[in-house]
Amino acid sequence: MSTCRIRLLFEKALDGIGESCWILFSLRQLVLVKDLVKYVGERFFGGKSTNISLYLAESLLPADEKIEIIRDGDTISIKQKNASKKFLRVRKRARSSSTSSSSSSPKRKKKPAGGGVSKSEGVKRKVETFLRKVDASSSLESSSSDSSSSSSDSSSEEKKLQKKKIPAKPK
Repeated sequence: MSTCRIRLLFEKALDGIGESCWILFSLRQLVLVKDLVKYVGERFFGGKSTNISLYLAESLLPADEKIEIIRDGDTISIKQKNASKKFLRVRKRARSSSTSSSSSSPKRKKKPAGGGVSKSEGVKRKVETFLRKVDASSSLESSSSDSSSSSSDSSSEEKKLQKKKIPAKPK
């Protein structure tokens, strides 16, 4: 088949098109996904193909992939790259302005991501827990050996008493 019909879903509705439309393109003219990106950019975004990414089933279509990855009837989502970058820039500016305004106050240390415990503190806690367990088990062993030795002491005392009670047989 030399042509392919696909449905395009746009992040934001385009003037005169809306949020989606169907297009038909020739598989002979487009070899790679980046060729389709260029085609869509020229047709719908005024030639700004570098600002868009194509997604199939919510997964990015790599630009260097062959166009055969797209089949007749597929739905392709188009997302603009610069929208997220602008959002990140605004967030970074907001953070930098808030830190510069509070520069007179002492800076607080950032808490580690692992539940407020740094990696070294976590290791220390694990070592301390391990040592407590070892101490507890060694004290249990010593108390059990003490009780076993006391029981063996009492049995040896009983044997001595028994020997004394039984008179020796005459020869």
